[in-house]
Amino acid sequence: MKETKTRLKWIDMAKAISILSIMACHTIENQSHMWNLVTGFNVTLFFMLSGYTFREKISDKKGIARLKEEFLPGFFRDVKTLLGPFFVMTVFINLYSVFVWHADFISYVKLQLSCIFISGEGYIAYLWFLLALFWTKTMYRLVCMYVKQYRFVVVLVLGYLSMILGSSIHLPQYADLWFAAMIFMEAGHELKLNEDSLNKPLLKGIVGGVATLIWLFYGWERGIGIDFLGRYYPSPAICIMVGLCACIAMIQVCIGLENSIFEKPLSFIGKNSLELLCIHYVEGIIIFWGNYNLTPMKHLAIRYVMDLALLVIIVFVKDKIGKKKKA
Repeated sequence: MKETKTRLKWIDMAKAISILSIMACHTIENQSHMWNLVTGFNVTLFFMLSGYTFREKISDKKGIARLKEEFLPGFFRDVKTLLGPFFVMTVFINLYSVFVWHADFISYVKLQLSCIFISGEGYIAYLWFLLALFWTKTMYRLVCMYVKQYRFVVVLVLGYLSMILGSSIHLPQYADLWFAAMIFMEAGHELKLNEDSLNKPLLKGIVGGVATLIWLFYGWERGIGIDFLGRYYPSPAICIMVGLCACIAMIQVCIGLENSIFEKPLSFIGKNSLELLCIHYVEGIIIFWGNYNLTPMKHLAIRYVMDLALLVIIVFVKDKIGKKKKA
């Protein structure tokens, strides 16, 4: 398949829908019909898109030389783009807790480190996703290096077992999520490799239609979604199927939204989805939303307006600074 450097607009729109739905899940009542529907794709879609944009490098070299060529470039890129913001935000919450909440600095740092390295849950809030995505992508690179045949089957089995494990044991660094999330990365990668054959209008319509019906039936009627952070997998096999179908359905929606009035705003949000996640995290720490008697929809609307307004301001300022540096 011919590689292209053109940025695909539907990918940015899919990222936007994913991050907006993640934000929605922080206000929607857990296990409600809408919550189950949204959790089918809100986080899993990010992993599938990461697999779609993943570029597998193949080298004839062995040992350390092979790692340097196939593994390290992507690893260091993810350290910068994922772990960098994670640690900056972690430092922020520690300093904010000390100077505003008057928490004991040493005790709070110990608590944070315990959540990250021992319990695999707790006070890092929305930032868990950055850590989980980093390790999932890291492990996926290693799997791609050493598993060349029946990779989807291998990842599917390991992911299924990790879901069963995660239902009862939460491992440090969200290790019980890595292979479960990797199912969607591998599915996205396979989608990219086979997109020419899957791009036929009739087949595309049939696949998209069936996927949408399965997602709506199990998500709305049966109440089955995927909550990675809460390790909520009512039935692991069905959860995997629903997650894959929901992601395929949303990808079809985003492709259909190209050249529509939604393209520009959603593309803008998608390109800056990491910044929006960090903004959402910060305002969630600073503002005690529980003190306000808001309906879920009003709560969501206020946070959408606030976070998106801040995003526009930050991107505008960043662009101005970038232009001045170039000048």
